[in-house]
Amino acid sequence: ALVPGLTGFEFIRRLVRGAPDLLKSGGHLIFEVGQGQARRVLSLFDSRWTGIEIFKDLRGISRVVTAQKS
Repeated sequence: ALVPGLTGFEFIRRLVRGAPDLLKSGGHLIFEVGQGQARRVLSLFDSRWTGIEIFKDLRGISRVVTAQKS
């Protein structure tokens, strides 16, 4: 959030792509996204992930993304 890059999406992309190398099988990746980013984030996940979900905050804004490493 402090250094989002040019589009505000670079860190999220790095996080999703790099996390499988750091998580054990069955491990979870959970992170917050900015307003309007959740659907775009879904496109970053590949077959290494299952159970991908988006949770809304109290205002009904898609805010938290969770995924489990296969």
